[in-house]
This record gives sequence, structure tokens and C-alpha cells, in this order.
Amino acid sequence: MRVLTTLGTAAALTLAAAAVAEHILRCGHARFVRALLLRRIVVGGALVAMAAMTLLVPNATATAPGTVEVQVKSEWDVTGLRPNGTTVNFLLKAVADGSDPSTLIAGGRIEGSNRAISEWSGTGAISGDVVTLTGVVTDSNASFLIGSPVKLVADASTNFVTFVFGPLAGGPFAGKTINAEGPARVTIRS
Repeated sequence: MRVLTTLGTAAALTLAAAAVAEHILRCGHARFVRALLLRRIVVGGALVAMAAMTLLVPNATATAPGTVEVQVKSEWDVTGLRPNGTTVNFLLKAVADGSDPSTLIAGGRIEGSNRAISEWSGTGAISGDVVTLTGVVTDSNASFLIGSPVKLVADASTNFVTFVFGPLAGGPFAGKTINAEGPARVTIRS
């Protein structure tokens, strides 16, 4: 899959560079075209070489020795209640990695059924099959959520996640916390 993506990227870059070169050539900038074509050959060659290395090196996509990686991904099945009693569903995506399972660097994306989309960053730790990730919202299309704490506790043995959002930094539920839970794909690689 990674090889196809890399080759597809190389092909797209090559075609885009060729189209730009044709346009510039028609406009009479031959020296720029020669430089662009040379750059296209070098970049295209480098991308093809990377793709070849992915094919030739066994486990090229495997985790580096001594590194731990975590992925948590849910569909819209993580459900909770807003402070006013209405239901809210979440789509969660989170990743974490590091050389020590007790000190991971984490981050992710939260999409709420209310159309709020937030990015967060923080830290995490693994204990057995359970991953705990905590952080703070750093960007959101609902700006009043920026600064709100986030906590995910995900179990790789059950593929279940508990999500705690808050106390919310602002908005109609400022100071309140939303608790949600549901199924999620939890992957731990070491």
C-alpha cells in the first residue's frame, strides 16, 4: 500500500511538473523549463528510489526498535451526554509514540455530532493493554473549545474507549465535562 502511494505521488508530481513546463515553454522561458525538467527528474528519481527501498527492505514500515506506537480510531459510536441531557456522538482519532511506554507524545482529532472539529496534543502512557492519553485542545472550529482538557482511556483487548472532554473552556457548557464511551480500534505496536 505504501509503495503504491509513493509511486502515485511520484507520478502526480511528474505530471504536474510536465504541465507547468509545457506552459512555461509556450511562454518562451526555455532556461526555466530546463531547470524545472532537471528538478523533475531528480525528485521523481528520489521518490522511485524511496518506493524501491520500501519493497526491498523487509519490514520497512515496522516500528523502529525501542519505539512504541499507539493508534485509537473510532467511528461515530462513541456516545455521551451533554450537560443539558442531549446525546452527542464523537468520531475520535488519536496517535501516540515514544521510546518509553510510560512517556508517550500524543495528539489527535475529535469530531462531534454538533459539527465541532478539534485538534489536541498531549502525552500518554501504556499499562498492559490499556492506553491513557491526555491533552488539551489546541485548535478548533469552535474556538471556545481551545484549552479544554481531553482524556482517552482505550483498551486494546476489548477495543473500547472512554472519552472525557472537559471541563470545557468556554461556550454554552463552560466548566462542564462530557463523558462518552464506545467501541474503537485500538492498536499498540512495540
